[in-house]
Amino acid sequence: MSTQLVDDRKLQVEEILSAFDLQVGGGFSGVAYGGRFIQSGTGAAIETLDPSTGNVLARVRSASEADCSSAISAALEAFKSELAFGAGPKAG
Repeated sequence: MSTQLVDDRKLQVEEILSAFDLQVGGGFSGVAYGGRFIQSGTGAAIETLDPSTGNVLARVRSASEADCSSAISAALEAFKSELAFGAGPKAG
């Protein structure tokens, strides 16, 4: 793989991770729902690797059962608030 391609990929990864306030190879993050990261230490740890180099891109936590329940509740509340503003399903 060319050096330029590796550098370009690294910049893309850094840009994506920075959108979530994560650093390449950084510490563990929480799980994302409700439009933000929720710091959670209960899910299993996962390291994501760059397949071209084997370097750690990020360390994240998987969602626990409690995280999933909270995410479902947040999504239901968001859906209900959209319905309250008349943004329900469109007739087709």
